[in-house]
Amino acid sequence: METKMSIIPVLQAIAAMTSNTEIDKAALLRDEALAGANDIQKDQILRAWRQRNEELLNEFRRQGDESLTLLTQNGFVVDTAQWLTIKRYAEKYNVSTQVVTNWISRGTIPTDSTMILAELNNIRLVKDQPYR
Repeated sequence: METKMSIIPVLQAIAAMTSNTEIDKAALLRDEALAGANDIQKDQILRAWRQRNEELLNEFRRQGDESLTLLTQNGFVVDTAQWLTIKRYAEKYNVSTQVVTNWISRGTIPTDSTMILAELNNIRLVKDQPYR
């Protein structure tokens, strides 16, 4: 006899995902729920997961487009193939964001290899090349 489980808390967690912490929490709940769910519930959970991730990706793209529009309207052009955020740099080169920040503070990453975009809440970019 199959036990009925409620997938509502999982679906609510998926719908609420906006931050990395919420995404991690929802992923754990999703995995736990999938282990005990019937086929219909699994389908509902996975469909909700895909839909929310698509929504987040579309929002990310929209914000990125808005940021680039703002920069170009102000005469500032950034070749995004050459510059990365600290987080993306850390992910690409397999170091922590703290290490990258320390390298900037200590001068391991030269001043001309970083830039701060005041128009984007002072986001800091790092030139995409290895430093050590």
